[in-house]
Amino acid sequence: MVAKTPIFQYNWGMVPTSINTLPTAPSAAKSMLARLLATENIAVVHQNIPTAFFDLKTRALHLPLWSNASGSLYDMLVGHEVAHALFTPADGWKSAIDSVAAATGCDRDTAKQYLNIVEDARIERMIQAKFRGLKSDFINAYKTLMEREFFGDISNPNGMIFADRFNLHFKCGVHAGTVIRFSAEESAFVTRGETVATWGDVVTLAQDMIVYAQEQAKQSQQPQAEMPEDAQG
Repeated sequence: MVAKTPIFQYNWGMVPTSINTLPTAPSAAKSMLARLLATENIAVVHQNIPTAFFDLKTRALHLPLWSNASGSLYDMLVGHEVAHALFTPADGWKSAIDSVAAATGCDRDTAKQYLNIVEDARIERMIQAKFRGLKSDFINAYKTLMEREFFGDISNPNGMIFADRFNLHFKCGVHAGTVIRFSAEESAFVTRGETVATWGDVVTLAQDMIVYAQEQAKQSQQPQAEMPEDAQG
Protein backbone atom coordinates (compact mmCIF):
# COMPACT_ATOMS: atom_id res chain seq x y z
CA MET A 1 0.00 0.00 0.00
CA VAL A 2 1.18 3.52 -0.70
CA ALA A 3 1.55 5.86 2.24
CA LYS A 4 -0.91 8.32 0.75
CA THR A 5 -3.11 8.44 -2.31
CA PRO A 6 -3.15 11.37 -4.75
CA ILE A 7 -5.33 14.27 -3.69
CA PHE A 8 -6.76 14.88 -7.14
CA GLN A 9 -9.77 13.13 -8.58
CA TYR A 10 -10.87 12.15 -12.10
CA ASN A 11 -13.80 14.57 -11.85
CA TRP A 12 -11.58 17.51 -10.86
CA GLY A 13 -11.97 17.14 -7.12
CA MET A 14 -13.75 19.70 -4.98
CA VAL A 15 -14.81 23.14 -6.12
CA PRO A 16 -13.80 26.11 -3.94
CA THR A 17 -16.18 28.75 -2.66
CA SER A 18 -14.64 31.23 -5.10
CA ILE A 19 -16.43 29.47 -7.98
CA ASN A 20 -20.17 29.79 -7.59
CA THR A 21 -22.55 27.09 -8.76
CA LEU A 22 -25.53 29.08 -9.97
CA PRO A 23 -27.67 28.52 -13.09
CA THR A 24 -26.31 31.46 -15.05
CA ALA A 25 -23.37 29.86 -16.85
CA PRO A 26 -23.05 29.21 -20.61
CA SER A 27 -25.09 26.25 -21.83
CA ALA A 28 -26.14 26.04 -25.47
CA ALA A 29 -22.84 27.32 -26.85
CA LYS A 30 -20.79 24.90 -24.75
CA SER A 31 -23.08 22.00 -25.66
CA MET A 32 -22.46 22.72 -29.33
CA LEU A 33 -18.70 23.04 -28.76
CA ALA A 34 -18.60 19.70 -26.95
CA ARG A 35 -20.43 17.89 -29.74
CA LEU A 36 -18.21 19.43 -32.40
CA LEU A 37 -15.02 18.46 -30.61
CA ALA A 38 -16.23 14.98 -29.73
CA THR A 39 -17.18 14.14 -33.35
CA GLU A 40 -20.10 12.11 -32.01
CA ASN A 41 -23.58 12.88 -30.76
CA ILE A 42 -22.70 12.86 -27.06
CA ALA A 43 -25.19 14.05 -24.48
CA VAL A 44 -24.25 17.30 -22.72
CA VAL A 45 -25.85 17.88 -19.33
CA HIS A 46 -25.61 21.18 -17.44
CA GLN A 47 -26.17 20.66 -13.73
CA ASN A 48 -25.60 22.30 -10.39
CA ILE A 49 -22.71 19.97 -9.60
CA PRO A 50 -19.28 20.72 -8.10
CA THR A 51 -17.26 19.89 -11.19
CA ALA A 52 -17.21 18.43 -14.71
CA PHE A 53 -17.05 14.74 -15.57
CA PHE A 54 -17.60 12.44 -18.54
CA ASP A 55 -19.49 9.17 -18.16
CA LEU A 56 -17.68 6.70 -20.41
CA LYS A 57 -20.62 4.28 -20.50
CA THR A 58 -23.55 6.63 -21.14
CA ARG A 59 -21.42 8.96 -23.31
CA ALA A 60 -22.72 11.97 -21.37
CA LEU A 61 -20.63 15.04 -20.59
CA HIS A 62 -21.74 16.71 -17.36
CA LEU A 63 -20.82 20.39 -16.91
CA PRO A 64 -21.16 22.45 -13.73
CA LEU A 65 -23.06 25.73 -13.62
CA TRP A 66 -20.24 28.01 -12.57
CA SER A 67 -21.67 31.52 -12.69
CA ASN A 68 -18.36 33.37 -12.52
CA ALA A 69 -16.37 31.16 -14.89
CA SER A 70 -14.71 32.64 -17.96
CA GLY A 71 -15.19 31.35 -21.48
CA SER A 72 -11.67 29.91 -21.43
CA LEU A 73 -12.38 28.01 -18.25
CA TYR A 74 -15.50 26.41 -19.71
CA ASP A 75 -13.72 25.67 -22.98
CA MET A 76 -10.95 23.92 -21.06
CA LEU A 77 -13.47 21.85 -19.09
CA VAL A 78 -15.18 20.87 -22.33
CA GLY A 79 -11.85 20.11 -23.99
CA HIS A 80 -10.68 17.95 -21.11
CA GLU A 81 -13.86 15.90 -20.88
CA VAL A 82 -14.18 15.54 -24.66
CA ALA A 83 -10.61 14.25 -24.63
CA HIS A 84 -11.80 11.44 -22.38
CA ALA A 85 -14.65 10.80 -24.81
CA LEU A 86 -12.21 10.55 -27.71
CA PHE A 87 -9.24 8.78 -26.16
CA THR A 88 -10.13 6.98 -22.91
CA PRO A 89 -11.42 3.43 -23.61
CA ALA A 90 -14.74 2.74 -21.93
CA ASP A 91 -14.24 -1.02 -22.03
CA GLY A 92 -10.72 -0.99 -20.63
CA TRP A 93 -11.20 1.35 -17.67
CA LYS A 94 -12.66 -1.03 -15.08
CA SER A 95 -10.46 -3.95 -16.09
CA ALA A 96 -7.37 -1.73 -15.82
CA ILE A 97 -8.31 -0.70 -12.28
CA ASP A 98 -8.74 -4.34 -11.32
CA SER A 99 -5.48 -5.46 -12.97
CA VAL A 100 -3.37 -2.67 -11.46
CA ALA A 101 -4.84 -3.27 -8.01
CA ALA A 102 -4.18 -7.01 -8.28
CA ALA A 103 -0.63 -6.57 -9.57
CA THR A 104 0.41 -4.07 -6.89
CA GLY A 105 -1.70 -5.14 -3.94
CA CYS A 106 -3.20 -1.67 -3.57
CA ASP A 107 -6.92 -0.93 -3.22
CA ARG A 108 -9.05 -0.13 -6.26
CA ASP A 109 -9.40 3.55 -5.33
CA THR A 110 -5.62 3.99 -5.30
CA ALA A 111 -5.30 2.21 -8.65
CA LYS A 112 -8.04 4.40 -10.10
CA GLN A 113 -6.42 7.63 -8.94
CA TYR A 114 -3.02 6.75 -10.37
CA LEU A 115 -4.63 5.76 -13.65
CA ASN A 116 -6.50 9.08 -13.58
CA ILE A 117 -3.48 11.32 -13.25
CA VAL A 118 -1.50 9.49 -15.94
CA GLU A 119 -4.47 9.38 -18.32
CA ASP A 120 -5.15 13.10 -17.76
CA ALA A 121 -1.59 13.91 -18.82
CA ARG A 122 -2.03 11.83 -21.99
CA ILE A 123 -5.46 13.02 -23.08
CA GLU A 124 -4.81 16.71 -22.42
CA ARG A 125 -1.72 16.57 -24.61
CA MET A 126 -3.65 14.73 -27.33
CA ILE A 127 -6.68 17.05 -27.36
CA GLN A 128 -4.46 20.11 -27.68
CA ALA A 129 -2.58 18.49 -30.54
CA LYS A 130 -5.87 17.69 -32.28
CA PHE A 131 -7.46 21.10 -31.63
CA ARG A 132 -4.58 23.55 -31.32
CA GLY A 133 -6.84 26.49 -30.52
CA LEU A 134 -7.51 24.96 -27.10
CA LYS A 135 -3.95 25.48 -25.88
CA SER A 136 -4.50 29.08 -24.76
CA ASP A 137 -7.74 28.03 -23.02
CA PHE A 138 -5.87 25.42 -21.00
CA ILE A 139 -3.18 27.92 -20.02
CA ASN A 140 -5.65 30.62 -18.97
CA ALA A 141 -7.98 28.17 -17.23
CA TYR A 142 -5.31 26.54 -15.09
CA LYS A 143 -3.99 29.92 -14.04
CA THR A 144 -7.51 30.88 -12.96
CA LEU A 145 -8.02 27.61 -11.08
CA MET A 146 -4.73 28.08 -9.24
CA GLU A 147 -5.65 31.63 -8.25
CA ARG A 148 -9.00 30.41 -6.91
CA GLU A 149 -7.31 27.57 -5.01
CA PHE A 150 -9.25 24.94 -6.91
CA PHE A 151 -6.47 22.47 -6.12
CA GLY A 152 -6.30 23.54 -2.49
CA ASP A 153 -3.23 25.06 -0.87
CA ILE A 154 -0.33 24.45 -3.24
CA SER A 155 1.94 27.14 -1.80
CA ASN A 156 4.49 24.40 -1.09
CA PRO A 157 4.02 21.96 -3.97
CA ASN A 158 7.45 20.41 -3.52
CA GLY A 159 6.43 19.18 -0.08
CA MET A 160 3.73 16.96 -1.59
CA ILE A 161 4.00 13.25 -2.32
CA PHE A 162 5.25 12.29 -5.77
CA ALA A 163 1.84 11.42 -7.25
CA ASP A 164 0.49 14.88 -6.39
CA ARG A 165 3.59 16.61 -7.74
CA PHE A 166 3.30 14.56 -10.94
CA ASN A 167 -0.31 15.69 -11.34
CA LEU A 168 0.50 19.32 -10.53
CA HIS A 169 3.33 19.31 -13.06
CA PHE A 170 1.02 18.28 -15.89
CA LYS A 171 -1.79 20.63 -14.87
CA CYS A 172 -0.27 23.70 -13.25
CA GLY A 173 3.35 23.25 -14.28
CA VAL A 174 2.88 22.69 -18.00
CA HIS A 175 0.01 25.16 -18.33
CA ALA A 176 0.52 27.73 -15.56
CA GLY A 177 4.28 27.74 -15.13
CA THR A 178 4.51 26.34 -11.59
CA VAL A 179 7.97 24.84 -11.05
CA ILE A 180 7.79 21.36 -9.56
CA ARG A 181 10.95 19.57 -8.44
CA PHE A 182 11.58 15.85 -8.90
CA SER A 183 14.34 13.46 -7.94
CA ALA A 184 16.24 11.63 -10.67
CA GLU A 185 14.04 8.55 -10.22
CA GLU A 186 10.87 10.64 -10.28
CA SER A 187 12.01 12.54 -13.36
CA ALA A 188 12.11 9.28 -15.29
CA PHE A 189 8.41 8.75 -14.55
CA VAL A 190 7.64 12.36 -15.53
CA THR A 191 9.44 11.89 -18.85
CA ARG A 192 7.33 8.81 -19.50
CA GLY A 193 4.23 10.83 -18.64
CA GLU A 194 5.21 13.44 -21.21
CA THR A 195 5.36 10.86 -23.98
CA VAL A 196 2.83 8.21 -22.93
CA ALA A 197 0.93 7.36 -26.10
CA THR A 198 -1.45 4.42 -25.67
CA TRP A 199 -3.88 3.23 -23.01
CA GLY A 200 -1.57 0.28 -22.43
CA ASP A 201 1.25 2.73 -21.73
CA VAL A 202 -0.98 4.51 -19.22
CA VAL A 203 -1.70 1.27 -17.35
CA THR A 204 1.97 0.30 -17.25
CA LEU A 205 3.13 3.71 -16.04
CA ALA A 206 0.44 3.94 -13.35
CA GLN A 207 1.38 0.50 -12.08
CA ASP A 208 5.09 1.35 -12.03
CA MET A 209 4.38 4.58 -10.14
CA ILE A 210 2.42 2.70 -7.48
CA VAL A 211 5.25 0.20 -7.03
CA TYR A 212 7.70 3.08 -6.69
CA ALA A 213 5.47 4.78 -4.09
CA GLN A 214 5.22 1.52 -2.16
CA GLU A 215 9.00 1.15 -2.16
CA GLN A 216 9.43 4.73 -0.95
CA ALA A 217 6.89 4.14 1.82
CA LYS A 218 8.78 1.06 3.01
CA GLN A 219 12.08 2.94 3.03
CA SER A 220 10.62 5.79 5.07
CA GLN A 221 9.45 3.29 7.71
CA GLN A 222 12.85 1.61 8.11
CA PRO A 223 15.07 2.86 10.99
CA GLN A 224 18.13 4.69 9.76
CA ALA A 225 21.46 2.93 10.32
CA GLU A 226 23.72 4.39 12.98
CA MET A 227 26.64 6.44 11.77
CA PRO A 228 29.99 4.63 12.13
CA GLU A 229 31.99 5.85 15.12
CA ASP A 230 34.96 6.97 13.02
CA ALA A 231 32.60 9.14 10.93
CA GLN A 232 30.95 10.92 13.83
CA GLY A 233 32.02 14.51 14.35
